[in-house]
Amino acid sequence: MTGDNTIFGRIAQHSAERRTEMTTLQKEILRFVLIITSAILFFSVVVIIFWASWLRVQHPGFLYVSGLVISLVSMNVAFIPLGIILSPESRLCQAFRWRSRCRLLLLPVQ
Repeated sequence: MTGDNTIFGRIAQHSAERRTEMTTLQKEILRFVLIITSAILFFSVVVIIFWASWLRVQHPGFLYVSGLVISLVSMNVAFIPLGIILSPESRLCQAFRWRSRCRLLLLPVQ
């Protein structure tokens, strides 16, 4: 086994391939970001409509525009989940399992 037939050669071949399409990890992260972003936009619009149509009219001195902006920012931060790091990590674990089945993982040299 020499050159491209070794484990390092196979890894080099796979890493040298140019991909024009998105990887599954990139697709998963994009989908996750789009879901969070759409939820943030939807609820921000609902809060603004609620503030402009009812709260500002019925209780004019209760919440000014600056308070609304602070409330929106804090609500949007609350939408960012603590497990945002776990999503890519779980996908990487799946990728490593696939690579181990295909015998593409590097083994420690002893």
